[in-house]
Amino acid sequence: MVRHVVFLLLLLTLWGNSLNLKLPTRKPKMINCYFSVTAFTRLYNKMEPEQIPDNLCTHLSYAFFDISRDGALTLDTLNDVHVGKKWIERVIAVRNRNPKLKVIAAVGGEYFKERPQIYMNMLASKEKRDLFIDSTIRFLEHYEFDGLDLCWIGSGEEGDVEAKKNLVIFVRELSKELSSRNFLFGISVSPIERNYDVRAISRAVDYINVLTFNFGDPHRTSFAAPLYGQGIMNVNASMSFWMDNCAPSLKLNMGVSFHSWDLVLEDERYNKPGSQAMKLLGERSYYNYCQELVRVKPIFDKTTGGTYFTEGRKWTSYESAQSLEAKYDYLLSQFMGGVAIYSLDADDFHPRCGEAFHLTEYTQRKLGGEYISSGGISCHLNDENRETCHKEY
Repeated sequence: MVRHVVFLLLLLTLWGNSLNLKLPTRKPKMINCYFSVTAFTRLYNKMEPEQIPDNLCTHLSYAFFDISRDGALTLDTLNDVHVGKKWIERVIAVRNRNPKLKVIAAVGGEYFKERPQIYMNMLASKEKRDLFIDSTIRFLEHYEFDGLDLCWIGSGEEGDVEAKKNLVIFVRELSKELSSRNFLFGISVSPIERNYDVRAISRAVDYINVLTFNFGDPHRTSFAAPLYGQGIMNVNASMSFWMDNCAPSLKLNMGVSFHSWDLVLEDERYNKPGSQAMKLLGERSYYNYCQELVRVKPIFDKTTGGTYFTEGRKWTSYESAQSLEAKYDYLLSQFMGGVAIYSLDADDFHPRCGEAFHLTEYTQRKLGGEYISSGGISCHLNDENRETCHKEY
């Protein structure tokens, strides 16, 4: 059925071209790409800011900055990279190549995971909140960022009324100061925790990144980011929570991760989803595991919308162009705002496995508005000779 649709779309494109008609483009979706400072601090496969493509993402989130115990925004222990290596200026400079690109400062994220109590303490103190807001405004203005991404991936224990209320107060205070200076304001949230006042947060921010990944079970062959299945540990359940609680769908960005979920099987003969696993090996970036795809047989699970492969006793769940297609079709059907990619530096930037930044390139073709993309084939809307068709998987 899908291939029939693609064929009809291609016929429509050719007919339009034969009459010298320009087919209308679809309004592009937001493509928010995270770029992590760990791209430089990791031992191997370092990526420099100058390697960031300027035409694939609408928003580029520099990840991450931290907060100090007194509540001020800080450059943390990586000050020598942020400032000494001039990483901030070099990432901002990508915008010189594409003035439409928005460069966003992302605060929290991994630091929130490591030290959640410092963030929660800041929430509970008016003095610390004021210090954070003041230091953040000065930081954004000094380095000429376009906005702030508050990566608040913990909402407190379910039923913690005080934490829920304090987050709303903080977001409103922050929104007032940022909007008065024309800064964008986004928040990135946990896909699992439910202690968010969705309606109040939605009113205060420009967009919401729901980081819909890391759903896997280390004791079962499970998917890191299935569209469906695994109880509530899936993309649909997480996005539905925000939509059902009155978040405008156009403000919602679905999170996708370009990292694998690697497990050790109990017995390599039992390798279907839901089989017994001994332990979690860890996560790898797409540029790493894509090299294995030439010697294994990837399997797309239609029930969950996830992709995996096995090699001996190793079981790997990962994001493929085919699983992304299922998610992006879902995103489009729900009229969501766009996608949040974690992260650009995990894509095949070298490249080692074909097209450079393949997963991000595919995302742009699928959501950028200039291509017809379905059934693993993407063709430019106004290409007379079909020279810009791409086989995605």
